[in-house]
Order: sequence, then structure tokens, then C-alpha cells
Amino acid sequence: MMRSIVCVMVLAVSALMVWGPGQAADPSNSVSLSWKFKDVEFTWTTEFKSKDLQDYRSRTRPRTIDYSIYASDRMDDQYMRELTGLFRKYAQQYNMSRRETIDFVGSFVQQLPYTSDRVTTPYDEYPRFPLETLYEKGGDCEDTAILAATILKEMGYDVVLIAFKRHMGLGVACSECDGNAYEASGRKYYYLETTGEGWKVGALPSQYEDEHPRLFPLIPQPIIDAELSCRVIQEAGGYKVYEIEVSVKNEGSLEAKNVKIYNALGAEKQGMVYSQVQSNPMSIKPGEWVSAKVNLQAPRRVKTRALVAVYGDNFLSRSVSSDWFTTD
Repeated sequence: MMRSIVCVMVLAVSALMVWGPGQAADPSNSVSLSWKFKDVEFTWTTEFKSKDLQDYRSRTRPRTIDYSIYASDRMDDQYMRELTGLFRKYAQQYNMSRRETIDFVGSFVQQLPYTSDRVTTPYDEYPRFPLETLYEKGGDCEDTAILAATILKEMGYDVVLIAFKRHMGLGVACSECDGNAYEASGRKYYYLETTGEGWKVGALPSQYEDEHPRLFPLIPQPIIDAELSCRVIQEAGGYKVYEIEVSVKNEGSLEAKNVKIYNALGAEKQGMVYSQVQSNPMSIKPGEWVSAKVNLQAPRRVKTRALVAVYGDNFLSRSVSSDWFTTD
């Protein structure tokens, strides 16, 4: 009998994981995971390098619901190749079809304990990279979906993450499969549930049957985030001059191209600004920060706010603004 599914997913916010001295890892960390498939017990044991674990834990969590960036990260390739090599070995040994292999991977992920981010981290929502989920031996719906998608992608399957309003699973393109599927780019992706045991590919929990989820392919992409600060630096007659400092980071896995940063001091009337400036185009590599300062002016005794928009060729635009303030 299938266990009931409990999973709440909200938009992730940027968060930096901080681990206390008592949680410091050893130089290497041994992890062993066991699971059953068709009454046969399997075990995978490996050593995680402490540096790799700390690198992932120190990463910010981008402000995006497109969690495919966690499944398309390349830093964990060594571990994923080791794990998928084991799945391939057993699939061949037991003469599994491609559909049975999907269920085999599903059984591994489904038997990981469900753990709430609110209990295991200081955050309400903390999407994990696959390496973190394996090391922690559990996670919530997006964590196990990301892990399963990463494994199946490494094994050569065409997969997508499937995001419902408050839940996440994955879809697998499979000519041998039937059941519940979603279409994207002319292909059918059969649903695979990763929370709770006993779910086969194509089986969809009834509470999601009437929803229209979003599908996210596992492709490298830029994810742009931006921060700003604003301070007055000069008073000149009937005007005040403000310094706006902008920091832009590419938190994705692909170079952001033709990036332009627009800065303005906005007016209360919609669509109007007191002054504005735009940067020259640039490229930002994954993990790279770009900082810039600009000076803009606004009349005295008006309400304004600092506005920043970052846009380019191959990523979703990002806009941030300060609170409204009066130029007294």
C-alpha cells in the first residue's frame, strides 16, 4: 500500500547555510544506503569528500522555482557516475527493461525518509543539491525529485522536473511507459513520484490529477540575482545626488550573455523616472559577481526609490527596488 504524501513547496529564497562547529565534517564521510526492489535488497556505499559537501552547503539558493539548476550542476559528476554505474550494473544483471530501470531508480529514491526543511535546516524552504540529499539520507519532495532526475539524466533518459502548486515530481520520456504523462516540446513525459514508497512510473497521486503543472527541462542556464544599496552623497541646489551600488551574480550553470544593468530613480507617477542610466553589455560566468556604482539625481522634497533591472539574451530578467523615500 502506498504511503500518503506530505509535501509543501514554496518559492525558494536566497539563503546561506551556516553550520556550527559541532557539525564540522571529517576529511571523508562514509555513507551507506540500502533499498529493496522486487524483493531484492541492494546497497550503495561511498565516501564523500568534506570539501565537496562544504562547497554545496555554502552555496546560495537562487530565487527561482526552476529547480532544474540543482539537477544540471556538474560538480557532483564523479558521485553521480559512480551511483549510476551501480544502477546500470544491476539493471543489466537482472535483465531489466528501460521501464523497470526507471522504477528501480524510483524505488531507491522513494525509500529515502521524507524530512522537512523546517526541521533539518534553519529555513522554511531549502532545495538541496543531489550530493546533499544523498549525504543527509533524505529530503522533501523537490530534493528527491532533483536527485532522481539527476540519476536518470546521467543514465541517458530525457527527464523534466514537474512542479505543481505545492509539490514536485519528475517526468521521464519512455516509449515503453503508460499512464499519466505531460507533454512538452512534442514529447510525452511520464510522471514519477519520489515521495513515499511503491509508486511506479506513470502513477499520479489523485490530489494532483486536476492540476496543470509547469515542466522544467534539465538544461544548463543562467540564473541572475541582484542586490542594491542607495545613499545620498551630494546636495546641489534643488537636487540631491544619490549613489546606487548594484551587485549582480550569476547563480546558474551557464554564462549569462549580453547582460545590461539599468539604474533609475523612480517617480511616483507610474512609468516616470527622475534620472536613469544603463551599463554597456557584458557577460557573467556561473558563480561570478559583478558590482557597479552609479550617481543619479532627483529633485528635493519628492518621493522616489532606487530601481534596478538586469536583462540580457539568455536568462529571465531580474528587477529589484528600494523602499520609497523622500528627498528632504
